[in-house]
Amino acid sequence: RSVEADVLVVTFGGSVCDADVMDVVRSYFDLVVAERPKKVLADVRAREGKASSGRIYFLVRNLPQPVPKAVKTAFLDRAERAEEARFLESPAHTAGVELKAFVDRDAALAWLRET
Repeated sequence: RSVEADVLVVTFGGSVCDADVMDVVRSYFDLVVAERPKKVLADVRAREGKASSGRIYFLVRNLPQPVPKAVKTAFLDRAERAEEARFLESPAHTAGVELKAFVDRDAALAWLRET
């Protein structure tokens, strides 16, 4: 993890499969609780593979509680996983998480820095 101006940048590596997605979610929430950022860039472009849409939906709907409020998260993924990344937005919003998916880092940072 690093901080770029006012954005906490968290990079996740390794492989993606249904079994380890919850570990990534827990790692994200642990960092958010510990660091208390207002803006997070969650960069998962280095991860290999992908989780199923059903698993993603289940995890987002059952996020660790309480969900940290007032944290704006840009979820940055590779173009070939853009559809799955965008799938996160609706259930995240329903769960109270302000999250938007991106495949372009500059666009993600620009969105985070909007007022």
